[in-house]
Amino acid sequence: MPDGSSWSGLRAACGGFSFTEMVTTISLLGILAGVVVTRLGSTYESSRAALAAERMEILNRNLKERAASLREYVLTRSDSSTGDELLVLMDMQYRDPDPEKADFNSPYIDPHYRPATSASRLDYRLRWTGRMFELLKPGADGSGLKVAFDGSDVGAPRQYPSNYNSSGR
Repeated sequence: MPDGSSWSGLRAACGGFSFTEMVTTISLLGILAGVVVTRLGSTYESSRAALAAERMEILNRNLKERAASLREYVLTRSDSSTGDELLVLMDMQYRDPDPEKADFNSPYIDPHYRPATSASRLDYRLRWTGRMFELLKPGADGSGLKVAFDGSDVGAPRQYPSNYNSSGR
């Protein structure tokens, strides 16, 4: 059986933090957490900007693919509404059910892509310029297709009327 002196040595070896050590540790963890949260905030916004730019590049790349297969898509820009953006998107998502009439590589854009429109200065938006899409960052004026980061821009494909013609413009 151990004597009293060995118990005190064992207790000292297995003892917890002193009050000073606890305060110091908590302070350091608080500083590190503050640095990490600050870094994550800027990383989050730059990630959103990169995703929005990637969405714009996908649309423009598909417009170029259509131009190579069929012809360049030209539609007058309308700053008063988002009808031009929606029309371009609909035409790029359309594939004629008749294989003889269908564009070679259509649909050029995934038919499940169903973005909302927005004129809010808080949103990333894709605006039609007449030949391509441009990215409007938060703070910029204008309307366009809203870039969603939560998957809310995915939905059921559009149903087109039987006499729809995406090449007639």
